[in-house]
Amino acid sequence: MKSNDTCYYPEHGNALDLLRLEYANIWKLCQIYKMGLDGNSRIDRAKVAHELCHMISICNVIEQEILYPEVRKVDEKFVFDLLLAHDDINASILEIRTLTPDDMDYDLEVLRLIDFMQEHIRKSERGLFPLIKREIPTRSLRPLTADFVRRRLLLGLLSKSSPASSGRGSDHIMPRDNRGTADPSEQRAAI
Repeated sequence: MKSNDTCYYPEHGNALDLLRLEYANIWKLCQIYKMGLDGNSRIDRAKVAHELCHMISICNVIEQEILYPEVRKVDEKFVFDLLLAHDDINASILEIRTLTPDDMDYDLEVLRLIDFMQEHIRKSERGLFPLIKREIPTRSLRPLTADFVRRRLLLGLLSKSSPASSGRGSDHIMPRDNRGTADPSEQRAAI
């Protein structure tokens, strides 16, 4: 990886700082979408919802591939609970991708996703981050930070360069198993 590839993130951040940055960007998009519900607004809710789904999908993959395996070593039940939240979030994203902004349930489903995600962020701030700070040594966190940056950059580049990226729902990024291949059970669930 080239040294300038990491300029996307703060130079001295760790994996938790980077996840907080992802969460802050997602939270901001949630607020923008809510502002767009005002009929007089110039906010393109469909574009905001698309970007929100995209960013949440990337964040979910990073959490599941980079952070959760390390956290699972110290608290498997907590990770299980987080993964259940991911199931609700992913189901909501899939539902949004089947709808158009003109559908009656579109705004309700996006607001449902926002509620799921904001609760997930709160739970991470209250539980995941303190757990990581308390239980995972800094020497174990350093490689996670580099992995986080590499994976984030790769996921962002893949979704932008995919030939199918212009189609609706094409930017959904499937979680990968430990061998780096797409998990077939997750693929079936997404279809």
